[in-house]
Amino acid sequence: MSGRGELGSAIRRSLSRALESILGASGLSALRFHVERRLGMDMYDALCEDPRGFYSAVEGVLGGGAEALMRRTLLWLVQNGCLSAGEHEVDSLLRLLKEGGEGAANIIISLFRRSLGEGC
Repeated sequence: MSGRGELGSAIRRSLSRALESILGASGLSALRFHVERRLGMDMYDALCEDPRGFYSAVEGVLGGGAEALMRRTLLWLVQNGCLSAGEHEVDSLLRLLKEGGEGAANIIISLFRRSLGEGC
């Protein structure tokens, strides 16, 4: 997200709001600490630069709970207008996070970009 300006700020803000609504402020703080320790970088930047690495770090911290947390987070982002996708697309978005690959980051960023002026 570094260098993405307004979009990067919107993604950071949206993801932070989603995770805080699910985990609470202290839960988000703990998750962020452990994920960033594993990644060696800001977790919000990691989501946009290396979705698979981001997911792997969350999985390293939460084990099998990572999938449930990420599914709930993606659903929150969709329901609150932060991601331009339908609720039925959450499984596809989760697969993008888990598998990464060429273009995964661009797809995720474009879904945030389309939602940018819509209040999230």
